[in-house]
Parts: sequence; C-alpha cells; structure tokens
Amino acid sequence: MAACSSCGASLPPTARFCSSCGASLADEAPSEERKVATVLFADLVGSTELAGEQDAERLLPAFGEHDPATITVADVQEWVGANADLKPASLSRYMATLRLILDFAGVEPNPARDVRVKLPRIETAIVEPPSAEQVAAIIEHVPARWRRSLRVLEQTGMRVGELAQLEWRDVDVAESRFRIRHGKTATARRWVGVPAWLMVEVQETCPPDDRTGERRVFQGFSADVAKNVMARACKAAGIPHFHPHDLRHRYASVKIAEGVPVTTLAAQLGHSKKSMTLDTYSHVLVD
Repeated sequence: MAACSSCGASLPPTARFCSSCGASLADEAPSEERKVATVLFADLVGSTELAGEQDAERLLPAFGEHDPATITVADVQEWVGANADLKPASLSRYMATLRLILDFAGVEPNPARDVRVKLPRIETAIVEPPSAEQVAAIIEHVPARWRRSLRVLEQTGMRVGELAQLEWRDVDVAESRFRIRHGKTATARRWVGVPAWLMVEVQETCPPDDRTGERRVFQGFSADVAKNVMARACKAAGIPHFHPHDLRHRYASVKIAEGVPVTTLAAQLGHSKKSMTLDTYSHVLVD
C-alpha cells in the first residue's frame, strides 16, 4: 500500500488522488500498471454525488476499465451513439456527469467537453395552453379565494411570482393597471394593463381602508399554491393537467390571434423585444 505524502493515509498503488485529504498524487512515482477508472468512479459516486446510480450503470460499461487519460473524443462519441435509446435530455445529463468525472481526474483536454462531440438536439415541446372552456372549468373547481388570482394570470399574462409579490401601492385603479417592481431586468419591470371589469373584482377583495401600501393584494398566494390548486382543479374537472404558466401562454396566444403586434405583446409580458418573435408563441388559439 502506498501512503499519501500530505496526510499519511494508506492508499492503493493506482490512486491519483488521496481519498482522505484529496491531495493530488501526480508527483508520486507512477506504478507500472495504471487501472484507476473503477476506483475513481466509485469514489465519485460515493463521496461527491456527481453521478447517480443510473448514471454509473450507463457510463461504467464503456469507461469503467479505461484509464481516464486514454479516453478519446471518438470513445465519447461512440458512447453517445450506443446510447441513442435515451432521450436527448437524459444523454445531456449523463454527458455532464462524464465531464465532471474527467475534470476530477485531471484529464486535459477533456474529451467529453470537445466541440466535436455531438449530442442529439433537445426538441422543445410545443406548448398547448388551455382553451376558454378549460379555463372556465379550472376556475369553477378552484376554491373561491384563489379564483381571482388565476383569472388575473389568464387576463394579464403576468408571471405567478409577479402576482404573488403585488402590493396595493402597485395598483393604479384610475389607469386600470398593475406595476411590476420586482422584475430581474428593466424589461420585466413594467406596467401591466388589467381589464376594467377585473380591476373592479380585485378591489372587492379588500376594503379601501385596509389597502395599505405594503399589503399584498393576493395574500397567501404563491407559486406552490397556484400549482397545487390548478392540479386539483384539472383532475376534478377531468381535463388535462395544466400549470399556472400555461395561463400566461394562453394570454399570449389569444393576443397573437387578435393581431396584437409582437412588440406590444413583448412589453406586456416583460420579454425582450429582440428575444421574442411570433415563433415564441406560435400556438395560436381559436376558441
């Protein structure tokens, strides 16, 4: 057994890093036989949790008996082709694990990071927002205290987090609009128009004397609340499962169908005009 020069811990002769203190053993005298891959993978899975059990099951058969320094770009690409049965997103995750493993092993350049390694393209699923009838069914099956919250999301295209943080000082009744102050970008910090009839309903939720500036308009509302109540409502209504963000997609789709210019829609949604095109919300609704 070899010993670590930093902490004195006993190590197998093929180790390149100390399992006790993590010190590099690169300067130690190399052994005649170098088979470190199996030990390296076991160490990573057990201590750093960079790869789960399933990752190891996919990676070990191909690379488990290799010295990491001998793995080539061709080896990595061959593994990608041999695992074509996996979904593109899963392949991408396994590749990320392999990159970290080879980084940890000190392989430079890292073949798993080489631009010549080609992964299948991850196709973005086409978003299918709820129809008017489905929204009505959701609202009907949601507890009364959350109905206006979801209706605001559907009628304004606001993000769930934006609505959850809305305070009464952000409500402009005269102009029938809400101010979004907590956006991460200047584009996201904006005024959002609200239908007049809906503004009346929002005001009914709180007496005028209680509308202090920092009081939340929709108290208790959060992303988790919205997700949970919508999931239960969809199940109760017997319709496909929809997420609160789908209400934002519905708003965009309806506005596109109405002929609203993309630049105007981008401003309402808090999107960058450069990043939003008609393709962003190509799922136009007709209902």
